[in-house]
Amino acid sequence: MIEGHFEHWDRLFFRDYLIEHPEVAQEYGALKLEFSQIHQNDRVAYTKAKADFILGVTEAAKEHYGKAVALGSDFCRVSECRAEEK
Repeated sequence: MIEGHFEHWDRLFFRDYLIEHPEVAQEYGALKLEFSQIHQNDRVAYTKAKADFILGVTEAAKEHYGKAVALGSDFCRVSECRAEEK
């Protein structure tokens, strides 16, 4: 990833946070199911409906993990990088 491509980092933070917090992942799954039923034929509305949840989790993830760490030229899951730093 190239420095300054924050959207990519946000997606990684979101993904890793869901992996480490299964209760949040379950809540997200339930929300997706609910919104998919409400917005069956409107992908844009479905995506917008999830936005606040995704933004909230992403902000929580950023606070939880801090800055992502690159090891050499390879990027790792934030949680794995933190474990290797110790």
